[in-house]
Amino acid sequence: MTRLSFGASDGAVEEAIHSNIPTENLSPHATSEDENCDQINGSYKQANDDGFHFLHEASMLLNIALPSVVTQLSVLFVFPQTASAVGLEFGTEELAGFSLGSLVGNLTCLSVMVGALTAADTLMPRAFANGRDAEMGRLAIRGFVMCCLLLIPPIIPLCTMMESIFDALGQSPVAASLASKWIRIYLLGVPAMLIFRCLQSFLNAQHQVMPLVVGSTVACFVIHPAFLKLLLPTMGFEGSALAISLTQYAMAMIVLVYLLAKPVHKSETWPGLSWEYIQEAIRLEPVLQFLSLSLGGVLSLSEWWFWATVCFIVGSFGIVPLCVHTIAYNLVPLLFMIPLGISIGLTVRMGNAISTNVKKAKIMAAWCMAFTVVVGAVVAILLFHFRVAIARLFSDDPEVIQGCQDIWPKLCYYVFMLYIFGINSAIHRALGLQWRMAAIIFVCLWLFTLPTIVVVAIWNRGGLDAVWSILPCFYTLMQILLALSYLTLDWDQIAKQIREKEVENMLLEGHAQTKAKKDQLPNEDTPLLYSSC
Repeated sequence: MTRLSFGASDGAVEEAIHSNIPTENLSPHATSEDENCDQINGSYKQANDDGFHFLHEASMLLNIALPSVVTQLSVLFVFPQTASAVGLEFGTEELAGFSLGSLVGNLTCLSVMVGALTAADTLMPRAFANGRDAEMGRLAIRGFVMCCLLLIPPIIPLCTMMESIFDALGQSPVAASLASKWIRIYLLGVPAMLIFRCLQSFLNAQHQVMPLVVGSTVACFVIHPAFLKLLLPTMGFEGSALAISLTQYAMAMIVLVYLLAKPVHKSETWPGLSWEYIQEAIRLEPVLQFLSLSLGGVLSLSEWWFWATVCFIVGSFGIVPLCVHTIAYNLVPLLFMIPLGISIGLTVRMGNAISTNVKKAKIMAAWCMAFTVVVGAVVAILLFHFRVAIARLFSDDPEVIQGCQDIWPKLCYYVFMLYIFGINSAIHRALGLQWRMAAIIFVCLWLFTLPTIVVVAIWNRGGLDAVWSILPCFYTLMQILLALSYLTLDWDQIAKQIREKEVENMLLEGHAQTKAKKDQLPNEDTPLLYSSC
């Protein structure tokens, strides 16, 4: 008889035996009881007894975090590049159309993709840490299929009725027409963007991030400028959308070619694409588990939708407030790349450790939070010190510069809170608490912050200054609630549930593999090739 290496109960193994599931199929680490029983039963205890080696863990995390920062900056920088080229090549109306189109396109497609793939970011590190290598590929396929299904509802209106929606929202008719045409071309690049995001989750979980760095930087800083120079003069405004779409394909292709030339991923994590492997990936029970985490992840990114709503509100205050807010709106995502990179590394490392070493996972979370708080404070201080110089990078208008100075202290504090938000989000994802995080974000932002902005900034005519007074206050409250959310939970119980789920998944995989083998065996209704001999 054999056992699961991370401590499956005898009952689970006996159930497998009574179900005619060969226990050697349950785990890639299954060993003979006579040889390794003591070692297997003590594996979980040994993992929890291991000390926390700060330098080693810091090195492991930074090896993921720093390249992730570069990757995320490169992916994001495609859009400011294009905006600059459109503004210089055409004019204000085209720039407004581009801003509107890219805002809505990213708000819908990218938020759905990133949110849905938080399920993969949660489950892949766990599978990899527990030696379930083949599950990594299945999770990648599952994530791709799930994103395709979740993207259908927003893509239909994006293709068919955006101009009328923009008109109903009171946008400029010219900008609305340009944006609706731009979005239809932009959508051509969504499949490539999805492939890149799935590869990102797949490689991050294995600590192999260099293909992503190469793909994103080459595509952003070499290929995309060439596309802009070629397509804008020949196709006009719509060439900017095609340039972004083609850059997305180039990014995905570079990563795939890199992996073909130098397969840095573990070979067992991708045994090859086959119909049988796809069937394993889309089995109902694991798909439903993935869907639950995905929907929670998408809802947790309602913060993106909230920000877009705030932008529409600020647009009603006039040109100068909108320009001031646009400067802040462009700075925030760029500055957030640092905590985002750290959060990606933390999600992976905590996901690797949580099921076997809760103490280690807690220490990693605490150190990351402390480090990010220090970094966030430094960034906020520097942002305040260079406030005038930064504002002048965007505009020379004295009213705009003064407006920036008025909101800047609040913006700096908001950025500091955003750094804490990045780590709070990572901890929730690592623990599989997407729905809990989504509920807190939705209640704080949509049920309290947005109504307060409407009352104070619009009805009471508080304007932009009121908006930026309200945002930091409610984001502070949200961070307190998010921290209490995971601090008040029993992490040991979560780890136990993760281990039990891993055992259950292995049993299901073993059953599916056994059934497939039985289906391939000849029976009395199967003609034998040698029957005529």
